[in-house]
Amino acid sequence: MWVPTTSLKVSTRALGRPSTTRSAPVRLAARRFESLLGVPLTTIRPSHDGPRFLNATMVRSQALKEFRTVQGRHYQFFYNPMWGHFGDRDREPPGTYYRDSNQQVNYYWNMFDQVLIRPSLLGMLPRDGVEIVTHAGRFPLLASNGLPNRAVASDHLPLLFRLAF
Repeated sequence: MWVPTTSLKVSTRALGRPSTTRSAPVRLAARRFESLLGVPLTTIRPSHDGPRFLNATMVRSQALKEFRTVQGRHYQFFYNPMWGHFGDRDREPPGTYYRDSNQQVNYYWNMFDQVLIRPSLLGMLPRDGVEIVTHAGRFPLLASNGLPNRAVASDHLPLLFRLAF
């Protein structure tokens, strides 16, 4: 089963807004995510706090330990398979978002879009179960220069992940 995560990017922006500016369905979704994460969504800024804030690890065996203790408090792990997709790969772009700026520090390719999985679901996530999507049917999401084609879709490439039930 492939699970699209493209809509989560849009939802994340809506969920991160103060509750007074959210629509009723977004407020309901926000409450549900907040109860699952145990963190108010207004404190999560994905491009700034990212997966570190959510106690995500890039190593399956570490995530399987389920939690870590910091200053006497338990924090549940998430597994973040996106680390394995960052950088040079044979059949995928090196990230999900590209930005060329004139700033002193410029990483060009970034991985702002994430898939975070609780350890209890790791047995259902195949090692090749996450994909950076480069085509929507017959339409390429990358321009001829290999960068996300904003004219066709978005400046972010969508993600798909597969859980084997």
